[in-house]
Amino acid sequence: MGVMPPDAGFLTEAQKVALSEHSEAGTVKTVWDAIEWVKDKYGIEYSYEGMRGVLKRLRLNKKVPRPQHEKSDENAQTAWKKGGLVTD
Repeated sequence: MGVMPPDAGFLTEAQKVALSEHSEAGTVKTVWDAIEWVKDKYGIEYSYEGMRGVLKRLRLNKKVPRPQHEKSDENAQTAWKKGGLVTD
């Protein structure tokens, strides 16, 4: 096994900032999205666990709202939170 240059295969600080900004824009929803973006943008390949570590060190988390049922009624939910079910 040969000796690799110190930064071979790793993101530079500028690239980490770009990944953070890209993630904050809401386009990175999964680790796989981040892996694909970094590979396309910089030609650097990460394993799933490797990118997961990068995202953790950058304190980036999924920022996707929880799914809601299409028939959910926000007004009824708000009324329930304020004091129970109100019937008319």
